[in-house]
Amino acid sequence: YHGRPPDGRSDEDWARERAEAARRFLAGETPLLSATKAFGIGIDKPDIRATVHYGLPGGEEAFRQESGRAGRDGKGARCWILAHIRDEARARRWCSADTPLGRVRAEVDALAPDRHDDVSRALRRHLDAFRGPEREAADALQVLARLGSRPRPGTYVLRLGTQHRPLVEKALHRLSLLGIVADYTIGWRDLSYIVRVQGPGPVQPERALEALLEGLYATVERRRRESLGKLLERCFSPR
Repeated sequence: YHGRPPDGRSDEDWARERAEAARRFLAGETPLLSATKAFGIGIDKPDIRATVHYGLPGGEEAFRQESGRAGRDGKGARCWILAHIRDEARARRWCSADTPLGRVRAEVDALAPDRHDDVSRALRRHLDAFRGPEREAADALQVLARLGSRPRPGTYVLRLGTQHRPLVEKALHRLSLLGIVADYTIGWRDLSYIVRVQGPGPVQPERALEALLEGLYATVERRRRESLGKLLERCFSPR
């Protein structure tokens, strides 16, 4: 069960096959389904006796939520993680809050393609989400410059072409935390953003962004990395 059709299958044919696979599994006609986590979280089948994660979930909270599909009828169930971990000590160091994020990034970036494992791949996703306070501040200031350094309340249309959309949306979210952006909508056809500005925000947005991002990285980033570390401990000492 997967959202994208395999090569050679039309969207319509694959939608029918996918729906039939889900129906058969939910009806108990087939005992096993290989699926994405999005499907796994969304189902409500009480008699699932096991879940098997191929690779590491995003963290301990994600594992609890995803493995919670099993045993919903109150009977026993098993929840497995199949993880490839090359170096236990290195994995613990990377997921420790005492290890600077910059060091983690440098070590993961330096890995040869054949030296990656499930931990480095999970951290790659984490590093993509947390690019660093300096880079995130630069993104937010670039978007702010399009609105005007001290924008007045009103509605603005930003046309940013092919600029990476998730980075722009994260920048707009950061500006909302500073009290500058009230909300925004996306114009999908022309790659635009309709932004509602609620006020000019701090007199020194650079310093305000720096303080905001330092706080977010000291709390949110550390907690998410520590959550992955707790999940690793489950893999090292299964019970």
